[in-house]
Amino acid sequence: MIITVRQWKITFELLFYLSVIIAIVSVFERTSEIEALIVLIAIGIIRVIFNMTIGKDLETVFDHKAFKFLDTVLTAALLVGVYWNSRDVGILISTGITAILSLFAFIFSLLKRNNPDAEDTF
Repeated sequence: MIITVRQWKITFELLFYLSVIIAIVSVFERTSEIEALIVLIAIGIIRVIFNMTIGKDLETVFDHKAFKFLDTVLTAALLVGVYWNSRDVGILISTGITAILSLFAFIFSLLKRNNPDAEDTF
């Protein structure tokens, strides 16, 4: 039996969502969170490489916008779990990320001015 590229893509997508759910549960339950996160990162990297190379022209059900939204929700839940388990480190990381993002947003708004002479309009 020959496995097609479409079947590989669907398999990687299903493995990714399964590993995200396992990682979220293990982070909140504090079981084997490091191993689950490593597996999630590995499968996520394989999924991204596959979708950017061989599977980039294939359309499956996982290319729908709903699954992109699901990616965002699951990633947010995973980040909340990691933040909740290590609050001290999480506070430092989230504060640093917020500061960097606000700095980038400010620099981007400065560079994208419509009229450089106007001080109040961006």
